[in-house]
Amino acid sequence: MRLILALLVLAGCNAAKPDPSQAACTEAQTCDTEPVDSGHDSQPTQDSTSDATPTDSAPLDTGHTGEPCPSASVNAAFVGGTLMRLYPTPDGAGATFSLAGELLTSTRADGSTRWTASPGVGALLGGFDVDADGWTDAAVVTSTPLGTTCGSTAMSATGLTFVSGADGALISGVAPLDDLCWDFGGVQYPTSQWTVDGVLFGAAPGVIALSPYYASNSWFFTWSGAFSSEYLYYPSTATYDSAYTADQLNQWGTGTSYLANSHIANGLLLETGGELRWVFFTSGRVVHYAVEAYSDAQLRLDVPFLSNARTDIAGRNYGIVARDPGDPNLLVLVTGTDGASLLADARAGAAVTDPWGGIERHVTVHNLVSGTVEDRFFSYAHDNADGDQYVNRTAYPAAPFVRTAGASALAFSVFDGTTWSIHVTAPGTTTDAAIYSGWYLWDIRDIDTDGVDEWVVSPTAGYLPMWQTQLWHEGGEPVATFDGLPALIAGFRAPETTTTAGYLYPALTVEGACGPALVLINSDGAYVLGE
Repeated sequence: MRLILALLVLAGCNAAKPDPSQAACTEAQTCDTEPVDSGHDSQPTQDSTSDATPTDSAPLDTGHTGEPCPSASVNAAFVGGTLMRLYPTPDGAGATFSLAGELLTSTRADGSTRWTASPGVGALLGGFDVDADGWTDAAVVTSTPLGTTCGSTAMSATGLTFVSGADGALISGVAPLDDLCWDFGGVQYPTSQWTVDGVLFGAAPGVIALSPYYASNSWFFTWSGAFSSEYLYYPSTATYDSAYTADQLNQWGTGTSYLANSHIANGLLLETGGELRWVFFTSGRVVHYAVEAYSDAQLRLDVPFLSNARTDIAGRNYGIVARDPGDPNLLVLVTGTDGASLLADARAGAAVTDPWGGIERHVTVHNLVSGTVEDRFFSYAHDNADGDQYVNRTAYPAAPFVRTAGASALAFSVFDGTTWSIHVTAPGTTTDAAIYSGWYLWDIRDIDTDGVDEWVVSPTAGYLPMWQTQLWHEGGEPVATFDGLPALIAGFRAPETTTTAGYLYPALTVEGACGPALVLINSDGAYVLGE
């Protein structure tokens, strides 16, 4: 068994100089607050498994439980009657991952077990290739009770264990960090430090970034038969200002570059400027770090920005980040909620899932070369005494790009308080080129492998979608109509697409009688195939 223990612990909340060897603050505390809006939001509950049948869904006996060599467009399989995300493998047999208790199981598309492992009880994540062997690897966020409380909530220590996708061997463990306990005017609650969105990666195998939920340091881990690590200073403490030469003053007029308690990193490891960089959005800025040992030049670029110039809010960037497939110089952020929340609401018959929907709703295009940021503001959920929860609420599809010959157009959905509409921008910008009123966009992908992307959409009646799914070609041309809604289950993030939710929810296809078939779910909770 390959086991390498990587010990990572954080500095205190207000430490003058963060040091990876110092312990994290675990007592109730009042940290430096952000202007007006504290920026502290309840953490989402982490899924114990990233591949699961939607609650109360009836299994589908399709007679097609997966082929030994699934076609390129197939991204799911029914394994023992359970719908599972399917990932490509070097041997062509595909892989699924499921976590039940402490048992992690990987199966092939045909349902046979590839391996089992016991990394611990927790939440499953993956999509990266940490050991550079060509296989999709997984990790588990483990949680151990501390026996203490923050307010009325039990505290835990969270850690990470990485598992080889090839054979289930344990690759590495990351030392647990205690929850942080916050106290805002007597309101106390904890936040976990290691979460499913604390592992960031890109297309380059053998390198990842690790960043706790509220970080003062983050780390690059590079694999060469074993992990080696380098640290960086996160833009959340005063050390950030003194550690780097490229830091820029934040947009709140505090006279500092850093912003205390900056939010979780939302970004990718990608090649740009002739080197590998970690580019991510955090509170009120986008930053570029070179993947290299610390120096004052490690921070390559710091671009502070505020959506709609709002200094009364926290600069949240919760949503999907993806690199434009048509113009790799563009990195796109679409904040808001994902399709899984609307599907859950449709099944519940009411708007009850993810009520705050990203809180700050905006769309951003960042040019990796010029450093420019174009941002378009839609809404802030707490405006009008929380009255804007469902006003100009944005929702991102699993893939937000309409591909063109050059820079892609962006596509996403907006609920104006009465009606959902699909917004499509001009290529490479945030400016609308077309709006399709009364429709919701779940995903854009080439489902039938003919080289032309299909838009997976549904008509809506008020906030909830109707129980119908259409496939469109660009321009709103319908090519197929099915009863039911796309069956969405949580899946790993992708090398060029990440989310702060920690998972992606693409439209799913399995091997059908005549090629790839779209998996749908009807109002009774039964799966059906759209062929």
